[in-house]
Amino acid sequence: MRRAFSDQEFVSPPEYADNVCSSKEKFNKFLDKLWGINWNLHIAKNLKKAKDILGYIARYLKKPPISNRRIIEYDESAITFLARDYEKKKRLPFSISLDYFFISLFEHIPLPSFPLVRWYGLFSNRNKKKYIEQLQGLIPSKKQKEESDPRPMWRIRFEQRYGNDPLLCPVCKKEMELLFVLSARTIKKLGLLSLEEVLPAFCLNPSF
Repeated sequence: MRRAFSDQEFVSPPEYADNVCSSKEKFNKFLDKLWGINWNLHIAKNLKKAKDILGYIARYLKKPPISNRRIIEYDESAITFLARDYEKKKRLPFSISLDYFFISLFEHIPLPSFPLVRWYGLFSNRNKKKYIEQLQGLIPSKKQKEESDPRPMWRIRFEQRYGNDPLLCPVCKKEMELLFVLSARTIKKLGLLSLEEVLPAFCLNPSF
């Protein structure tokens, strides 16, 4: 790469042209920094058949980063799962902390409304200019959503999923105020009353 840069044969990405690749000194400094990193590279064989390529892409888009069957065991501090060892060419048990596992897992979870396929269908260069503006006009803005239904989104989603408003009392049909959220595990641990026992008491005595 250094020789290609000196011979002006190195083609740099546009985002590096005015910074890293603007001079030989900056380019060498950039390579020295990369040289100090311990890289773990795996170059797979080229997929020659279009069907195999589509299958690989479809699995990556649809399937989770790790399947449940690869997870062997876990506890409150660590998780053990099968990971591929490319030197031994087989899957071996691998244990890491739960914190590191979830950090690695969350990197594969796309942000809301993030398009995973950007150069196909509506996002292709041929169709993008033609349809994107029309689609954006169909998507309601945040202000329009608030005007149509001022309730928080989690409350709307809950009602759409389960068919009832989570803040509407099933006994007196009046709107309740959300004070805090307790998980089922916490309720069981603290020995609190069940929902059927608590709600009538609240309705009969608001100062309960």
